Amino acid sequence: MNAKRAFADRAVAVLTCAAFLASMAPLAAAGAPRGKRPPPAETPKGTLVIACEVEGATWEIDEGSASARSGTTPQSEPIPLEPGPHTIRVSKEGHLPFSDVFDIAAGQATEVEVDLVLYSGRLRVTATPEAVEVEVDGKRLGLAPQTMELSIGEHVVRLSKPGYVEEVRRASIRTGHVTDLSVKLMPLVEAQRRAGGGPIYKKWWFWSVAAVVVAGVVVPTVLLTRPKSESCCTPDWVVSAP
Repeated sequence: MNAKRAFADRAVAVLTCAAFLASMAPLAAAGAPRGKRPPPAETPKGTLVIACEVEGATWEIDEGSASARSGTTPQSEPIPLEPGPHTIRVSKEGHLPFSDVFDIAAGQATEVEVDLVLYSGRLRVTATPEAVEVEVDGKRLGLAPQTMELSIGEHVVRLSKPGYVEEVRRASIRTGHVTDLSVKLMPLVEAQRRAGGGPIYKKWWFWSVAAVVVAGVVVPTVLLTRPKSESCCTPDWVVSAP
Protein backbone atom coordinates (compact mmCIF):
# COMPACT_ATOMS: atom_id res chain seq x y z
CA MET A 1 0.00 0.00 0.00
CA ASN A 2 2.85 2.30 0.85
CA ALA A 3 4.56 1.43 -2.43
CA LYS A 4 1.50 2.38 -4.47
CA ARG A 5 1.21 5.62 -2.62
CA ALA A 6 4.83 6.45 -3.18
CA PHE A 7 4.46 5.69 -6.90
CA ALA A 8 1.42 8.00 -7.12
CA ASP A 9 3.25 10.78 -5.37
CA ARG A 10 6.15 10.49 -7.83
CA ALA A 11 3.79 10.53 -10.79
CA VAL A 12 2.14 13.69 -9.50
CA ALA A 13 5.52 15.32 -8.96
CA VAL A 14 6.64 14.46 -12.53
CA LEU A 15 3.44 15.79 -14.04
CA THR A 16 3.69 18.98 -11.99
CA CYS A 17 7.27 19.54 -13.13
CA ALA A 18 6.31 18.90 -16.75
CA ALA A 19 3.47 21.40 -16.52
CA PHE A 20 5.78 23.96 -14.97
CA LEU A 21 8.36 23.53 -17.70
CA ALA A 22 5.67 23.80 -20.37
CA SER A 23 4.43 27.05 -18.87
CA MET A 24 7.94 28.49 -18.80
CA ALA A 25 8.76 27.56 -22.39
CA PRO A 26 7.04 30.65 -23.99
CA LEU A 27 8.80 32.98 -21.57
CA ALA A 28 12.14 31.42 -22.33
CA ALA A 29 11.49 31.69 -26.05
CA ALA A 30 10.52 35.37 -25.67
CA GLY A 31 13.68 36.16 -23.74
CA ALA A 32 15.99 34.28 -26.10
CA PRO A 33 17.86 36.42 -28.68
CA ARG A 34 16.33 36.37 -32.12
CA GLY A 35 18.40 35.71 -35.19
CA LYS A 36 18.60 38.32 -38.07
CA ARG A 37 16.20 37.80 -40.88
CA PRO A 38 17.85 37.40 -44.27
CA PRO A 39 17.48 40.56 -46.43
CA PRO A 40 15.03 40.33 -49.28
CA ALA A 41 16.57 39.54 -52.63
CA GLU A 42 17.33 42.71 -54.64
CA THR A 43 15.82 43.07 -58.08
CA PRO A 44 18.68 43.08 -60.59
CA LYS A 45 19.12 46.26 -62.60
CA GLY A 46 18.94 46.50 -66.35
CA THR A 47 21.19 48.48 -68.70
CA LEU A 48 20.71 51.05 -71.44
CA VAL A 49 22.78 51.28 -74.61
CA ILE A 50 22.63 54.63 -76.48
CA ALA A 51 23.23 54.23 -80.21
CA CYS A 52 24.00 57.67 -81.69
CA GLU A 53 26.22 58.43 -84.70
CA VAL A 54 26.58 62.12 -83.83
CA GLU A 55 29.54 62.83 -81.56
CA GLY A 56 29.42 65.47 -78.86
CA ALA A 57 25.65 65.29 -78.32
CA THR A 58 24.41 65.73 -74.74
CA TRP A 59 22.09 63.06 -73.34
CA GLU A 60 20.02 63.16 -70.15
CA ILE A 61 18.00 60.33 -68.62
CA ASP A 62 14.97 61.01 -66.39
CA GLU A 63 15.43 64.77 -66.74
CA GLY A 64 14.25 66.72 -63.70
CA SER A 65 14.12 63.74 -61.33
CA ALA A 66 16.36 62.94 -58.35
CA SER A 67 17.91 60.04 -60.25
CA ALA A 68 18.65 62.04 -63.42
CA ARG A 69 21.84 61.13 -65.25
CA SER A 70 23.63 62.85 -68.10
CA GLY A 71 26.62 62.51 -70.41
CA THR A 72 27.81 62.97 -73.98
CA THR A 73 28.04 60.76 -77.02
CA PRO A 74 29.59 58.42 -77.84
CA GLN A 75 28.57 56.48 -74.73
CA SER A 76 30.84 53.44 -74.74
CA GLU A 77 29.63 51.77 -71.53
CA PRO A 78 26.06 50.52 -70.92
CA ILE A 79 24.19 52.61 -68.37
CA PRO A 80 22.75 50.69 -65.37
CA LEU A 81 19.16 51.64 -64.58
CA GLU A 82 16.38 50.47 -62.32
CA PRO A 83 13.68 48.36 -63.99
CA GLY A 84 10.71 50.34 -65.21
CA PRO A 85 9.93 53.25 -67.53
CA HIS A 86 12.48 56.01 -68.18
CA THR A 87 12.84 59.08 -70.40
CA ILE A 88 15.79 60.21 -72.50
CA ARG A 89 16.58 63.51 -74.22
CA VAL A 90 19.52 64.03 -76.61
CA SER A 91 20.48 67.42 -78.05
CA LYS A 92 23.25 69.18 -79.94
CA GLU A 93 23.53 72.64 -81.46
CA GLY A 94 22.44 72.65 -85.09
CA HIS A 95 20.28 69.51 -84.66
CA LEU A 96 16.67 68.92 -83.75
CA PRO A 97 16.45 67.52 -80.17
CA PHE A 98 15.53 63.85 -79.71
CA SER A 99 13.18 62.62 -76.95
CA ASP A 100 11.88 59.13 -76.19
CA VAL A 101 10.35 56.93 -73.45
CA PHE A 102 11.71 53.42 -72.93
CA ASP A 103 11.36 50.50 -70.50
CA ILE A 104 14.17 48.74 -68.67
CA ALA A 105 13.73 45.04 -67.89
CA ALA A 106 15.51 43.47 -64.92
CA GLY A 107 18.81 41.92 -65.90
CA GLN A 108 18.42 42.82 -69.58
CA ALA A 109 19.99 45.36 -71.93
CA THR A 110 17.80 47.87 -73.78
CA GLU A 111 19.07 49.82 -76.80
CA VAL A 112 17.75 53.24 -77.81
CA GLU A 113 18.64 54.38 -81.32
CA VAL A 114 19.02 58.17 -81.42
CA ASP A 115 18.49 59.90 -84.76
CA LEU A 116 19.56 63.57 -84.60
CA VAL A 117 18.34 65.54 -87.62
CA LEU A 118 20.72 68.25 -88.81
CA TYR A 119 19.05 71.56 -89.64
CA SER A 120 22.06 73.87 -90.02
CA GLY A 121 25.35 74.36 -91.78
CA ARG A 122 28.63 76.15 -91.16
CA LEU A 123 30.05 79.43 -92.35
CA ARG A 124 33.80 79.91 -92.52
CA VAL A 125 34.92 83.55 -92.88
CA THR A 126 38.45 84.64 -93.75
CA ALA A 127 39.54 88.21 -94.46
CA THR A 128 42.56 90.36 -95.19
CA PRO A 129 44.24 92.34 -93.80
CA GLU A 130 44.47 91.11 -90.22
CA ALA A 131 42.13 92.13 -87.40
CA VAL A 132 38.96 92.42 -89.52
CA GLU A 133 35.79 92.54 -87.41
CA VAL A 134 33.13 89.95 -88.37
CA GLU A 135 29.44 90.58 -87.80
CA VAL A 136 26.68 88.13 -88.80
CA ASP A 137 23.02 89.19 -88.74
CA GLY A 138 23.89 92.14 -86.50
CA LYS A 139 25.82 90.04 -83.97
CA ARG A 140 29.52 90.67 -83.49
CA LEU A 141 31.54 87.47 -83.47
CA GLY A 142 35.09 88.80 -83.17
CA LEU A 143 38.01 89.00 -85.55
CA ALA A 144 38.46 86.88 -88.66
CA PRO A 145 39.00 84.04 -89.26
CA GLN A 146 35.73 82.74 -87.81
CA THR A 147 33.81 79.46 -88.20
CA MET A 148 30.24 79.34 -86.93
CA GLU A 149 27.14 77.14 -86.95
CA LEU A 150 24.17 78.86 -88.62
CA SER A 151 20.63 77.93 -89.53
CA ILE A 152 19.91 77.19 -93.15
CA GLY A 153 19.10 80.11 -95.40
CA GLU A 154 20.65 83.51 -96.13
CA HIS A 155 22.64 85.53 -93.62
CA VAL A 156 24.12 89.03 -93.79
CA VAL A 157 27.86 89.19 -93.11
CA ARG A 158 29.50 92.55 -92.40
CA LEU A 159 33.28 92.96 -92.34
CA SER A 160 34.93 96.15 -91.16
CA LYS A 161 38.20 97.67 -90.03
CA PRO A 162 39.17 101.31 -89.38
CA GLY A 163 40.83 102.83 -92.45
CA TYR A 164 39.23 100.33 -94.85
CA VAL A 165 36.06 100.21 -96.90
CA GLU A 166 33.38 98.15 -95.15
CA GLU A 167 32.16 95.07 -97.01
CA VAL A 168 28.66 93.60 -96.70
CA ARG A 169 28.04 90.16 -98.17
CA ARG A 170 25.23 87.61 -98.21
CA ALA A 171 26.03 84.00 -97.36
CA SER A 172 23.68 81.13 -98.21
CA ILE A 173 23.87 78.26 -95.71
CA ARG A 174 22.89 74.73 -96.70
CA THR A 175 22.18 71.79 -94.43
CA GLY A 176 25.30 69.89 -93.49
CA HIS A 177 27.60 72.00 -95.71
CA VAL A 178 30.46 74.40 -95.01
CA THR A 179 30.17 77.74 -96.85
CA ASP A 180 33.44 79.63 -97.34
CA LEU A 181 33.53 83.41 -97.53
CA SER A 182 36.85 85.11 -98.22
CA VAL A 183 37.01 88.92 -98.40
CA LYS A 184 39.82 91.42 -99.01
CA LEU A 185 39.08 94.88 -97.66
CA MET A 186 40.21 97.90 -99.69
CA PRO A 187 42.02 100.78 -97.98
CA LEU A 188 40.07 104.05 -97.98
CA VAL A 189 43.01 105.85 -99.66
CA GLU A 190 42.95 103.37 -102.52
CA ALA A 191 39.17 103.66 -102.85
CA GLN A 192 39.41 107.47 -103.05
CA ARG A 193 42.15 107.27 -105.61
CA ARG A 194 40.15 104.94 -107.82
CA ALA A 195 37.09 107.15 -107.51
CA GLY A 196 39.14 110.26 -108.29
CA GLY A 197 38.94 111.36 -104.72
CA GLY A 198 41.03 113.95 -102.91
CA PRO A 199 40.61 117.67 -102.09
CA ILE A 200 37.95 119.37 -104.19
CA TYR A 201 40.32 122.10 -105.46
CA LYS A 202 42.43 119.40 -107.17
CA LYS A 203 39.59 118.21 -109.38
CA TRP A 204 39.54 119.49 -113.02
CA TRP A 205 35.82 120.01 -113.00
CA PHE A 206 36.07 122.33 -110.01
CA TRP A 207 38.06 124.90 -111.98
CA SER A 208 35.79 124.58 -115.03
CA VAL A 209 32.72 125.31 -112.96
CA ALA A 210 34.57 128.10 -111.14
CA ALA A 211 35.53 129.76 -114.42
CA VAL A 212 31.93 129.75 -115.62
CA VAL A 213 30.73 131.17 -112.34
CA VAL A 214 33.38 133.88 -112.34
CA ALA A 215 32.57 134.85 -115.94
CA GLY A 216 28.90 135.07 -115.08
CA VAL A 217 29.66 137.39 -112.19
CA VAL A 218 32.15 139.64 -114.05
CA VAL A 219 29.97 140.40 -117.10
CA PRO A 220 27.01 141.86 -115.19
CA THR A 221 29.41 143.79 -113.02
CA VAL A 222 31.02 145.45 -116.05
CA LEU A 223 27.65 146.34 -117.52
CA LEU A 224 26.43 147.81 -114.28
CA THR A 225 29.54 149.93 -113.75
CA ARG A 226 29.65 151.54 -117.24
CA PRO A 227 28.57 155.25 -117.48
CA LYS A 228 24.89 155.90 -118.13
CA SER A 229 25.72 158.40 -120.88
CA GLU A 230 26.88 155.73 -123.27
CA SER A 231 24.41 155.06 -126.03
CA CYS A 232 24.65 151.39 -125.53
CA CYS A 233 22.87 151.82 -122.31
CA THR A 234 19.91 153.73 -123.83
CA PRO A 235 17.70 151.74 -126.16
CA ASP A 236 16.49 153.40 -129.38
CA TRP A 237 12.86 152.95 -128.55
CA VAL A 238 13.14 154.95 -125.33
CA VAL A 239 11.68 158.51 -125.90
CA SER A 240 12.91 161.23 -123.61
CA ALA A 241 10.35 163.13 -121.68
CA PRO A 242 9.59 166.73 -122.93
